Amino acid sequence: AATWVLKRLTEKGLGLTRSQTAKLMKSWPEWNEWQANLHVLQMFDQLSFPETEMGRAWSQCCSLVTHENKLVRAWALHGMSHVGRVSPKHFDEALERSRDALSDDSAAVRVRARHAVRDLERCLPR
Repeated sequence: AATWVLKRLTEKGLGLTRSQTAKLMKSWPEWNEWQANLHVLQMFDQLSFPETEMGRAWSQCCSLVTHENKLVRAWALHGMSHVGRVSPKHFDEALERSRDALSDDSAAVRVRARHAVRDLERCLPR
């Protein structure tokens, strides 16, 4: 329930500080509830990640991109795309994994993969 509240607050423009985001990222890998993971992934665009937490965010997205829940998998691709766009170190792998997900069994994952590929390809040099 707490992650749902955080998600609603960020949707209303009441974002988390970098320090609060860092605390969220540090505790995130310990969570097992798929809904809590989904809420955090859905907040990625509104979070201001400290550079020190990019690796943790990336690792967590990588582990969730194979989750049994299709919504978690789909939004994990979104998270990977977000990290890949702001962290050049992860860009190539984010694009590769997003392209691979275009053949996922789930339509929800394929749609999110198309969005991720589109967003990442926009960052490629012309």
